Amino acid sequence: MKSPFAVFQGRNALDTIGLFALLLLIMANAFHYNIYLDFRYYREIFGLLFLCLDILYFFSPKKHSGNGTSQLTKALKYLLVFPVMLALWSLFDPEIPLYGDYEINPISAGEQDLRLYVLRNALLYIPMVVYFYFRGLNLQELRLIALIAILISLFSINSYLQNRNINSITKIGLIAEESGISIDYNTYVPYLTFLILCGIFLISSKIGKVVRFIVIICIAINIIFCFLSTSRQSVLFIILTVGTFYYFSYKGKRSKGMLLNSLLLAVICIIFYLNVTKGYVLSDNFLNRFSSVNGFVTDESSKRVNAAREGFLLLNPVEWFTGAGLTCVINSGPHNDYVRWTQRVGIPLMILGFMPFLIAFSTCFSLIRMNRSNNTLFVFLILAIGFTLFHSFFCYPREEANQSLVSFLGLSMWFGAYREGLLKPSFKSHLIKSTPAEELPATINNPVSQQ
Repeated sequence: MKSPFAVFQGRNALDTIGLFALLLLIMANAFHYNIYLDFRYYREIFGLLFLCLDILYFFSPKKHSGNGTSQLTKALKYLLVFPVMLALWSLFDPEIPLYGDYEINPISAGEQDLRLYVLRNALLYIPMVVYFYFRGLNLQELRLIALIAILISLFSINSYLQNRNINSITKIGLIAEESGISIDYNTYVPYLTFLILCGIFLISSKIGKVVRFIVIICIAINIIFCFLSTSRQSVLFIILTVGTFYYFSYKGKRSKGMLLNSLLLAVICIIFYLNVTKGYVLSDNFLNRFSSVNGFVTDESSKRVNAAREGFLLLNPVEWFTGAGLTCVINSGPHNDYVRWTQRVGIPLMILGFMPFLIAFSTCFSLIRMNRSNNTLFVFLILAIGFTLFHSFFCYPREEANQSLVSFLGLSMWFGAYREGLLKPSFKSHLIKSTPAEELPATINNPVSQQ
């Protein structure tokens, strides 16, 4: 694998600026809890930057002209129509909260109109997705994005722990001893599962041994942090990620290499876990959640199911189709984004909001079914899209600060890969060989040559 930054070679200015901006945004978002108070609107700045790039790309004579399909266009239409419909819904919002008075937290503090807060969350990353719809992403660029995401995770975790008065990543055993100690296991921790997914995608590719070893260490530390945080939804998504990769991707000769990677990852996880928990007494809450299957699925899980059911019952029959108002739930209500958006805008518009993700998911699923082995890229993308669909059952990934970026990043990578022509059965031959980026055909490694 060549130098990661070789991806900038041969790209025009709009391509280079856009990819560089995305990498900077990924790095900034990893430290959201540190920079938010001083740079409150850093995400809006990146959004405006991508909007400007969209406009320039739209009028550029060299814009990407290939691999446009009805599926791609349909997904983009749904993506753009949803915020327009929200704006119309906001005009008739009674602004009556379903759960009593609004609980204003630092995220929404200072907002003069909570309708703008909801609309802003819905619009924030759409320019980024549209940009990669125009631009495309080749395999080497996808790997670079994944590499930056997993490498920055260690610094992000260390910084996050320091905000929780834990001065070293080697002392995270304190998390399990004190049962979370205010770790955001519904917000920050699920975000890390996307980075773990990026790492597994990388070690499934043909990368250098040193880079592979570093990535495996990063994955192990992320896994142990998620485990000690007692975030069951995160642990479940990690299990789902590993299981899906194994079932669909690691067949034939490649299974031996992946088995060795898995064994190395397991050994590092065990060593790290034993070292960071040494000297700490694990809390009863931690043991109850992970000592049995019954403890894993009960307790708060049953409470969430009841909260979701009660959330639906708060709506009258008409509101199942119209919603109770865009701002009827802000940071209260059930931890379920499907229920939350049904409460806001009704079932039809809630489904519309998830349609781009559903289209992308079904497209990748069809490709995986056609190619039963060596589907590394397809599996990565279906899980990147599935991140949003899965975590929406437990929290609000499209609105939470860290998760919202990776939710729309997964969609951006799907748009980019589709535009680049990577999401078609004929690309299977490249995946079977696990071809390093520098050996890819010129038309794939350098889309500018097609223009």
